[in-house]
Amino acid sequence: MAEMVSLKKCLPGDLQLLQNICTSIYPIYFGDHWEGPGLELYLEEQFSMERMNQDLEDPRIGYFFICLQHKPVGFLKVNYEAPFEGFDRGTTSELEKMYILPEHKGQGLGKISLERLVEILAQKGKKALFLCVLDSNPGGFRFYQKMGFVFQRADKLKYIHFKKELRGLKFMYKSI
Repeated sequence: MAEMVSLKKCLPGDLQLLQNICTSIYPIYFGDHWEGPGLELYLEEQFSMERMNQDLEDPRIGYFFICLQHKPVGFLKVNYEAPFEGFDRGTTSELEKMYILPEHKGQGLGKISLERLVEILAQKGKKALFLCVLDSNPGGFRFYQKMGFVFQRADKLKYIHFKKELRGLKFMYKSI
């Protein structure tokens, strides 16, 4: 399976395909976590053409397609320069988003993709990767634990239209 999975760095020419994948996958997992116009506002904030173009041109941000036999079936977004408590500035990165189409979950794509991302970050001299997992995503929490991430602290999302009872999240990190 590992030889069939690849991470493909997204370039500005990939913008339309990337936006299509992002805006189609995110609502599958968390569309019901929003109230009123929240989902539409979030999708516009995170995945508008303008925002994504800025991200793709920003050397501190990396978007990757998660590909199965060269076909995109998911994506991940990493902030290469995100600071994290307890680590020296410039030594940590944040996995901001990682989503795989539901029909491809459970095939090891997340595991392989995350391992490859860690290799990329190690080559960049990073010492840790951190992320946030919603409390409403216990499967994601268990997955990251299996991948060597440890719980650091709890917090709450600050998005106004995100359902209050679902705002809990956990910060996790993994030394590289």
